[in-house]
Amino acid sequence: MALESNYNETQPQLRVDIDYERAASLGVTVTEIGRTLEVLLGGRNVTRYVDNGEEYDVILEGDRGSQNSPRALDNIQVRSARTGS
Repeated sequence: MALESNYNETQPQLRVDIDYERAASLGVTVTEIGRTLEVLLGGRNVTRYVDNGEEYDVILEGDRGSQNSPRALDNIQVRSARTGS
């Protein structure tokens, strides 16, 4: 996976290039890579629950303190659908 970053004052971005052949050989789908990045880097609303008439969103997200540089991508792991590891 190669990482390319550039800075735009109004919208910081990182470009992630996926090695599709390696991902496939490990049993990791592009969808799972995308969902993992979404949850860890942005957050994902997964459901809602009601407590005493109040409705609350349940949002999964990664630890913001560990995401302060592009190098944080080196620590992200995606589970293989084939092997479970």
